[in-house]
Amino acid sequence: MLLDYELAQRFVDRIIDNFDKNINIMNESGVIIASGSKERIGTYHKVAEDVIRKNKRIDISKKDASKYEGVKEGVNMPFYYNDSVGGVVGITGEPKKIEKTVKIIKMVLEVMIEQELLKERVYTRQSQKTFFINNLLDMETEDDLISSTQWAKKLGFNINLKRIVMIMKITNLEKVFKKSPLYTEEKIKEFILNEISKCDKSDSEDIYSNITNDKIIVFKTVKSKREESIYKEVYNFSLDISERLKDLLGLKLLIGIGTFHDTPLKLKESFKESKAMLKMGNRLDLKEGTLLCKDHIFEYLFSKIDESYLEHFLYKYYKKIKDEKELIETIEELLKCNMNIKKTSENLYIHRNTAVFRYKKIKNLLKIDPINNDEDRILLRLLVLYLKYNKNI
Repeated sequence: MLLDYELAQRFVDRIIDNFDKNINIMNESGVIIASGSKERIGTYHKVAEDVIRKNKRIDISKKDASKYEGVKEGVNMPFYYNDSVGGVVGITGEPKKIEKTVKIIKMVLEVMIEQELLKERVYTRQSQKTFFINNLLDMETEDDLISSTQWAKKLGFNINLKRIVMIMKITNLEKVFKKSPLYTEEKIKEFILNEISKCDKSDSEDIYSNITNDKIIVFKTVKSKREESIYKEVYNFSLDISERLKDLLGLKLLIGIGTFHDTPLKLKESFKESKAMLKMGNRLDLKEGTLLCKDHIFEYLFSKIDESYLEHFLYKYYKKIKDEKELIETIEELLKCNMNIKKTSENLYIHRNTAVFRYKKIKNLLKIDPINNDEDRILLRLLVLYLKYNKNI
């Protein structure tokens, strides 16, 4: 095992701060790679080489120290990782007096190395998973699919299972940081991924990773056969995760969920749909909740229209209505009530005649008749979305 120089020096610095003892760490070749005496780094330590060769501790007295160049009184002992010698740790001092300290330092060093290498393995797997996810979202041809299938097998996934893409956005990350300074971005990322794996509705075939500091992507495996059950399965998973993270850390999640496509080659489409749902949620100032693309098809199609076209066809209506709060409220309710005046008036707690008056005002202002003309009704729906998406124009 090749011990990282930086890791070794971090350990040395901590030990010196806590034990007030100078220590050296030597690699498998007997070269000092970390030390409290920086000038000794990179120099050869003869005793360390002997420790590794004999695989046993060697104590050096003051008398013995004079026999070796660059060696001081102290204890030199091998440390281990996975039952193999990882190197040598040398602690300066009279061997008998530092006996207990030596054992503690060796134990702490071995634990620290194990933790760091475990972190490295987790990070490496997470990095591989991130690259794999990017690969999934770039697939276009059957050759791409074959390549991704092989990669998936190496990571332990079956790429041919049914999956839907969802993106989770943490909307109050800054508040959580301020509330608990001990939380860091890395700790929260690690915590969230861990909670996803522990969720009752999680599956070992779920593929997930951070894509930014505040966003997590999940390729959610679904087992249901009927389309309605598929979406219910994914929605319940999103609710479970949202509740867990809110209860445990106070995190608020806005979740966008794409639609199901019958081939892995279309996972990128599900990803685009989930992104569009998040964008819609952001524009509507939503801080938490779950938006399924299948429930917002009109809005998704609207998001696919080039903004220049939207401006060309809708801005003239927008200018006329944007400051008419009462009329906008009435338009939204009319659309919800399928243009039924009576139901609209009841929902808005206004007299029917008031609703009729407002409708006539809308009709005259925009020169449309959505109750009697289907095309005008579609235009009105587009206008409402344009109003919501362009609050700051």
